[in-house]
Amino acid sequence: MLSAKLKRLQDFKVLDLAILKLGVLSPDGECKVFDESASGYARSDAIACVFLQKAKHAKRIYAKITHIRTGSEGYKVGGLLAPSSKTQTELIEATLSESGIHPSQIGYLETHGTGTILGDPQEAESIDVAIAQKRQKPLPIGATKNSIGHTEAAAGLCALVKAIIAMESGLIPPTINIDQLRKGIKGFEENRMRVVTQAEELPNNTYIGINCFGWGANIAHLIVEPASKKVDNESTPNDFPKLVLVSGRNKQAVVETLHQINRQPNADFVNLLHHIFKDNVNGHMYRGFTILEDGQQAEISVELYRQHPKKLFVFFGPLESGFLSLKQQSIKVSLFRDTVVRVLKRFVQLKANFDENDTLLGGFAVQLGIAKVLRVLKVELTPVAEDSFHQVLVLYCKGKISLEEAVEMAIKSKPNKNNNHSVDISKHSIMLNLSDKPLRINNDDMVLTTNFFHILGRLYQEGHDLQIHKLYPNAQFPVNRNTPMLSHLIKWNCDKNWYSYKFSEDTDTPLQKSYKITDHEYLTGHQIDGLGTIPPSEILNLVWQTFKSRLVPAIVFENCEFVEVVPLDNIDIFVSILPKSGKFEVCKDNKVVACGRVFVPDDIKKYQMSVPWFGQKSSETLTQNEVYKTLNLKGGLFQGVEKCDLEVSEGSLRWENNWTTFIDSIIQTVQLQDSTHLLRLPVGIRRLTIDVNSHLKIVNETKSCHFCFHKKSRTIRSGGIEIFDVSTKLRQRQCQQSPVLEKYVFVPNVVTLDLEESLIVNTQIIVEKSLTSCIKAVEIVDDNSDSLLPLVHRIIQRMPTVTSEFTICATKYPEIIDKSKNLLLVVGTKVLQKPELLDQILALVSQDGFILTREKPSFRYKEVANLELLTEHCTPHEKLLLLQKSKSVDNVKHVRLSWKQLNWLPTLQRALKTENVVVVSSNLEPEGVLGLTTCVRLERGGTKLRCFVTMDEVPEFHSGSVFYQDQLRKNFAVNVFKNGQWGTYRHLPLSQDGSHDFACDEDKSYVIVGGLGGFGLELTEWLVANGARKVVLVSRVGLQSGYQKRKIGLWRSSGVAVTVSTVDTTTKQGCLELIQKAISELGPVDGVFNLCVVLKDAFFEDQTEETFKESLSSKANIAVALDQVTRQCCKNLRYFVMFSSMSCGRGNPGQSNYGMANSVMERLCEKRRNDGLPGLAIQWGPIDDVGVYAKAMGQKKIPLQGFVAQKLGSCFKVLERFLERADAVVSSVVIAEKNIVNGNSHSVLDQLAHLLGVKDARILNKESTLADLGMDSIVGVQFAQILERGYGICIPLEDLRSLTVSEYGSNK
Repeated sequence: MLSAKLKRLQDFKVLDLAILKLGVLSPDGECKVFDESASGYARSDAIACVFLQKAKHAKRIYAKITHIRTGSEGYKVGGLLAPSSKTQTELIEATLSESGIHPSQIGYLETHGTGTILGDPQEAESIDVAIAQKRQKPLPIGATKNSIGHTEAAAGLCALVKAIIAMESGLIPPTINIDQLRKGIKGFEENRMRVVTQAEELPNNTYIGINCFGWGANIAHLIVEPASKKVDNESTPNDFPKLVLVSGRNKQAVVETLHQINRQPNADFVNLLHHIFKDNVNGHMYRGFTILEDGQQAEISVELYRQHPKKLFVFFGPLESGFLSLKQQSIKVSLFRDTVVRVLKRFVQLKANFDENDTLLGGFAVQLGIAKVLRVLKVELTPVAEDSFHQVLVLYCKGKISLEEAVEMAIKSKPNKNNNHSVDISKHSIMLNLSDKPLRINNDDMVLTTNFFHILGRLYQEGHDLQIHKLYPNAQFPVNRNTPMLSHLIKWNCDKNWYSYKFSEDTDTPLQKSYKITDHEYLTGHQIDGLGTIPPSEILNLVWQTFKSRLVPAIVFENCEFVEVVPLDNIDIFVSILPKSGKFEVCKDNKVVACGRVFVPDDIKKYQMSVPWFGQKSSETLTQNEVYKTLNLKGGLFQGVEKCDLEVSEGSLRWENNWTTFIDSIIQTVQLQDSTHLLRLPVGIRRLTIDVNSHLKIVNETKSCHFCFHKKSRTIRSGGIEIFDVSTKLRQRQCQQSPVLEKYVFVPNVVTLDLEESLIVNTQIIVEKSLTSCIKAVEIVDDNSDSLLPLVHRIIQRMPTVTSEFTICATKYPEIIDKSKNLLLVVGTKVLQKPELLDQILALVSQDGFILTREKPSFRYKEVANLELLTEHCTPHEKLLLLQKSKSVDNVKHVRLSWKQLNWLPTLQRALKTENVVVVSSNLEPEGVLGLTTCVRLERGGTKLRCFVTMDEVPEFHSGSVFYQDQLRKNFAVNVFKNGQWGTYRHLPLSQDGSHDFACDEDKSYVIVGGLGGFGLELTEWLVANGARKVVLVSRVGLQSGYQKRKIGLWRSSGVAVTVSTVDTTTKQGCLELIQKAISELGPVDGVFNLCVVLKDAFFEDQTEETFKESLSSKANIAVALDQVTRQCCKNLRYFVMFSSMSCGRGNPGQSNYGMANSVMERLCEKRRNDGLPGLAIQWGPIDDVGVYAKAMGQKKIPLQGFVAQKLGSCFKVLERFLERADAVVSSVVIAEKNIVNGNSHSVLDQLAHLLGVKDARILNKESTLADLGMDSIVGVQFAQILERGYGICIPLEDLRSLTVSEYGSNK
């Protein structure tokens, strides 16, 4: 815990003055808490640090936190500085009560005490009432601020430090500046409290209380106690040597620590050091040791540690004459002694005539004991033996045999009598000679043969970390009070030299200038991933303006770095340049965003590369649209690349009399070199040269300027501008709002669901039947159940064209009948069992309204007059029933549909103009009625349409048939009979699943129908990135654009076999030819993807059989043909994927043919799944960057049916998840903001401006028609829906586009 308050590090004069005006500062600069002359406090500074740790882990405890409590005094009539004695008293009493401490156990209390006129008496009164009046003896109190002033934010920890000093020393520090106690404080006058003015002993077994108050109303009280545990760590004999190892940053730190040990040989202190230095401490360059024995100081040894431990060799040889001496040195180590005793006992057991003076075996026992000690100390060593006898010790050191096994092997071995002890060891190593004969070694490194403890100390100095505490009895922690502190022994290495610069009087005065970016309107066109940013070229342009005027003949920029992307908002840019050196910095908000060097050259040609212009131009080019499809970065004037060849080695740029946009276009050609759609931004330019006169002469002749890119030299030239070595950096694309992922499944009307799924199904049914844009609902909450409307509200948030107005009534019966009529929905509990409540609810709901009742799971529904039961859902804890007011069943005209025969179309179009119509489909084979119905119902007059789809063997449809009559009376928009039950198709949330590790099989092929379209090329890119090496791209017209050719060329250059096919896939024969060729030339087909799209949008009344055929051919015909052929030829097919549309599952006006075509594909995928085959249809929302929607919208981001375009990266993350699931039909959409979708929060003109991509509606020409403003059919449909749903205005589409802006402006 760190608290600091360093006001003097900055100029806080204003704050000082403000506090002075409050009247709380002492005029004489002294704190005199509780003194009669107290007149305020003196502000001061402190840094206080307290380390908090669990007691069970602590090796030292200065104090224990017994209890702490905080509180707030709340609003005070007296104002900010008026303390409350009552609140402070309650806080202290509560703290004592909760901790079980009696006031008599408080040995001392450290007050908050500030010396103010208001504060001290109130605090003293609270202490008196809470503690002093409940004691027999006066309570000692004090105030830290009298000694150090008021440290404000650090004051509480300063008081805690004082309490720790009192507990550690046993003496309470005195409170100074007390001449005469303040009058009027009863606790002092009646001798219940006293201020400690002289150092006095802290009573034993007591606690210390600490007050800490903040400005305003925050108060705290802390109770601490000393560490009471008394441990005995003096269990080792005085004559037992104590080896202490110490390291430090410098020699002085080690020497002073070792002297401290010798001056105060405290056992607790030594134990702390043993545990601190058992491991290496980074940055400690010196190591030392001392040996304490018989209370006498041994030598102190300190050496420089070179941070690389020397390798330790241990030599085991004959130890005959010296073993008794080495034994005597080490015998005091209990671990050594116990080991030797075990060895000797084992000798006796195995050899009866063993004599303890046997030099051979005695020496062996001593060596074995020392080896045991080294192992316990975790010394890393390499054992070396003279002969087979001592090789036993080597095996023991390596842990390959036990102690007992070592003894047994030693008895059976015979030593070598060779007296020539020569050992080869590596350089920069240490030899520990555990024999009594000298060694001859092959280097000058040391040989250790002295005192055993001295040996261990030297090993430590040479870099070996020793667990030395294991040689001594286990130390008990925490250590005792008064154990010497360690902090003052820490020293810092302060010998590093820091050099300062000496400046001459002749300084380089910088050129400086500020720029307001909002002055440059054209910059709004610079868009990166949808974010407006300042381009690097504009930053250089500002530097140019600051450095020299435009009149210079040439200018050079070098070593330019663009540190961060600068968002385009209302900001100031500050440019600073040193004229002599030319070094510049560009700053935003005092932060450097760019830097480099700029200068005017004597001869511009010296700084330009000799790059040849290419004479022969390629016939294959990328158009401007294709270039910016690849970049997907720019807009407006920043789309300056007119065209380029497929290699982006040359092309033409447009000159708009703007240096910023032109230079940015040159930089874009570098970004085009990246073959992927990864977002790469320029972060550096090695050199940029501008020959101003030459460039202006070139561009004056033509607005187009040729560029060439010399890749070997990394140089780009266009006109009089040359850029050398542009470096780019990969940038993460902006995160998009997470898409809503759902499955589109059949849900029976009577079924078991969880609560959320039940509410989702019922809410979708209500919206589908009513086509409302706002659900107005009331819930009557039972005392024993939670409200459902909050859950329904969350569900509606995923339905962007729908809003809600909810009221929750907690009374037994609603008292809101007069206020809340014409409700669309009322939710209640046991409504059907309460006739009086049911009557009141029926009065609340509109003629088309709904009732959702919550009943017990065992409830059985009986028909209720004037109500139709729509759904019955059993949830885990209750049963939900959705009911609607009954309507009479009129005679309806029915029309039977088939996607293969379209002669029904004129009949249905005529019927919808005058009467209610039911379209009927027997879906034993895949049909598209569902998609058609959802689209038509969103068009004008479409509410007259309903559909009946039967997927089982059932009677022919007739409105008078008993089988259909009950379902007709329920008036569902969509009626599906499947698996013996009536139900509907619904979007339900996709369950969470595990990790997705999608990978293509490089030995198999992948067929992408529509593969040369925008989405198709991106899908192929994704498949290739996931391992596909053989792909077939199918297109009706084949390769046409340079963009397509460039993509395919890049894939082929990376080893991917790409085949382009123009075969007619709308027929079975064409698909058979395609698949067989793919198998024979590339390999077995692993996946088939259909992305074909043919849009023939028109309102249903204007559609023709031909427009239906065209849409169906690209979807239904291809899907059916692929299904038939893959069943025959691809027995191991893994993926059969059809790209469908939200138009099918959610509807879209003007796309009834497209919705029907997609619906056929979806039913086909369901059939394949039922047959155990792969099948997946994905209802995509609008797709950003590529595809039909992106092409139609351009730079405008207009929601479609309440959904915004999903970014490609998001699409492929979703696709990877979909491919691993078993669902037949799924959906992925991104929801738009509701205030954009619904017209209830903006004027009509605001909505119109947004759809047209105009920021401010005021700039629209009032006399222009919407057709003049460029409104196409998609935008027109969107605007018509907003007018109808948000404002109740119905205008035919052809009339809508002919009205002027001023005519719409009359509707606010």
